[in-house]
Amino acid sequence: MAKKWGYVLIYSDYSRKARSNVWMLKVPTTTFTTRAEYVRTLKVLEDDDLEELLDKTRKYFAGSESPIKVILRDNKYSDIENDKELFTI
Repeated sequence: MAKKWGYVLIYSDYSRKARSNVWMLKVPTTTFTTRAEYVRTLKVLEDDDLEELLDKTRKYFAGSESPIKVILRDNKYSDIENDKELFTI
């Protein structure tokens, strides 16, 4: 799915497993029909430490043939104008 969209999102969100907010790597799956700026996502990885999550992300997508942008977002409802591109794998 990440190849299709060309990017993945990282943001802080509540984790039932950790019972607190953690950093999550999510891959977009579909857009909302009523609000195209929002996308449904699928959680791939999560970690308490942002740097460790970024390392896991690099390893997870290391074999990707097409470039994938890693985008940092404040939270899942923040505007796309505030997104920050961290790097491209």
